[in-house]
Amino acid sequence: MTQHQRRIKFIDPSLQGKLMAALVLLESLMVILAMFYLYWRFSALIEERMFSIHVAAQDSFLQLLLLELVWVVVFMSGINFVALLIANGLWGRNIGRIISAFRIRLFRMGRLDVSASQLPAAPDHEVLQHLDGWRRREEEKMRQIKALSQRIMKDDPEAEAQLNQLLSDS
Repeated sequence: MTQHQRRIKFIDPSLQGKLMAALVLLESLMVILAMFYLYWRFSALIEERMFSIHVAAQDSFLQLLLLELVWVVVFMSGINFVALLIANGLWGRNIGRIISAFRIRLFRMGRLDVSASQLPAAPDHEVLQHLDGWRRREEEKMRQIKALSQRIMKDDPEAEAQLNQLLSDS
């Protein structure tokens, strides 16, 4: 693959995989049902025309066939629209849960609360995993700062150098 080729990047592989599988299944089922319906309707129209002696000039056989086809396309479009609304709702709810958990964690970290206590359950997502990893590193760093601060209060000469080193590494 060259550097300019597009790669598929899933934001949430489990949900997106299920939505894609459902879409493929829905589309396949709709095409099969549409083919059976059109076969049944076209057969009925042909049968009706085959045994009629007088056909009115205004009744175009092609028009009748196209009308049936238009009904199928409109019906399939309606089903696709409903499927799109459902998928959008599922996707929006999933993204909303991730963003909500992200906001809660960032708000707490903004108040310098890096502890893991009382964190609400969150969906398993890469972004939240990175944020929780960062939170854990910051929590450990705050523990070290607290310990070094206590050692400085006890006049430990090495503690101040270690604290300066810890803060400069950040």
